[in-house]
This record gives sequence, structure tokens and C-alpha cells, in this order.
Amino acid sequence: MKIVRWMGGMVWVAALAACSGQEQAPQAAVPVLVVHPGEQAGQAPAAFPGTVRARQESPLSFRVGGHLVKRHVDAGQRVKKGDVLAELDVADFALQAR
Repeated sequence: MKIVRWMGGMVWVAALAACSGQEQAPQAAVPVLVVHPGEQAGQAPAAFPGTVRARQESPLSFRVGGHLVKRHVDAGQRVKKGDVLAELDVADFALQAR
């Protein structure tokens, strides 16, 4: 029974502490610096190194180079042995063969 009274008293004290009538003063506005990107007088243009990669990459490749004409399957699709996955433009290969 003592524990219940103790817990009830703690809840009552917490409720009274939360109901204090003091309002906090509004905070003053903080000035900020705004910079618009672009070339400014007296400054060299900024260059940042990076790597550009394709959204979809395949670890597989063709034995010959060329432009991909058509892709017959999508990522995650089941295939069987002998299925055609993609087609290459034959013009490049024909020029190399000559």
C-alpha cells in the first residue's frame, strides 16, 4: 500500500511541475548567410572529383564490342540455359571482321 501512495505522490508532483505558469521568452531571430551558387567575381570555378556510374550494371559482357540493340530479360528474371539475353548491333562486328 505504501508503494501505491509513493507512486501516486510522484505522479502528482510531476503533474504539478509540468503545469508551471512561466512562459519562455521568444527567441530572437538568428541572422543567416545565404549564398547562391554560381560564378562570382574574383573566384575560380569550383571543380569536385567524383565517379559517374550507370544505374544498372552487369558483371557479364559479350565477347565482342558493340552497341546493345535489345535486352530480352530484366534484372531478377529467371532464365534457362540457351535463352537469348541481349542482342548487339551487327554493324560494328561486321566492320571488325572485314
